[in-house]
Amino acid sequence: MRQVTLISLYGEKSLELVNLIRHCQKMIAGITGIEFIPYELPQVHATILGLEQVIGMPMHNSNLAKYQSLSKKMDVCGFINWLQRSEYVPFQIQIGGFDNCGYDFTSRGQRPYERSFSLQGDKAVIMGWPIRHPPLGETSSNKSNLPQPTSYYPNTLDQIRKAAQSFNILHAYHRTSADVDNDFYFRIGLFNPDTLDNSSKESLEKDIRDFLSTTTPIIVKLTPANLYVASYDDEKLPVNSTKLWSLQDQLLTQEFISSLYKS
Repeated sequence: MRQVTLISLYGEKSLELVNLIRHCQKMIAGITGIEFIPYELPQVHATILGLEQVIGMPMHNSNLAKYQSLSKKMDVCGFINWLQRSEYVPFQIQIGGFDNCGYDFTSRGQRPYERSFSLQGDKAVIMGWPIRHPPLGETSSNKSNLPQPTSYYPNTLDQIRKAAQSFNILHAYHRTSADVDNDFYFRIGLFNPDTLDNSSKESLEKDIRDFLSTTTPIIVKLTPANLYVASYDDEKLPVNSTKLWSLQDQLLTQEFISSLYKS
């Protein structure tokens, strides 16, 4: 059985982002004794919102059933239509360039620096966050597409994910009404935790966080053209078995979306 999810970053990436991912993968692979399988660059993706259904119950949201014991059918098409018309899209994400200091937001109570890279279970994860700053040339002192003194970090992703609940779609990390998840997270590979002791793990995390903090921030613009509905049978989303449609695709009717769980 196939499942469906809403993702971004899949496929072709900017040279700057490719270089950043490759460098982090090499840092992990360079640890003596570690068993690490890097993701192929095209399959590296960020999950915006899981659209998985309960097995045997077509279009019933899996997260609602799992975390709130509710049985409700998703209106995925309605959510997509809302998202395209909403004030939230397009939006920008900053990856890298977060110093080890306080910002006007935290992630799970931690600084962005601390959350920018982590080894979670068997997953190597990089994170970024929504950023909003003036268009190019709007300030007199900084005309580059980089964070500026007038930039700030809005809760764009958290708001999008919360809005999905109106369409009977529960984000995996919004299990209670108080939960906040504004993280833009993407795996760059899988490793065997048994091949990495705690001291080496902490040292590796610090080294990659330090690297990310000193890189020039990468700003990724997300639009309906590069936000995708993906149908998959492997949660790693390998290119050879994953099918995807951009939010601009006119094929994305409720009937067509329902068929993606079967094909």
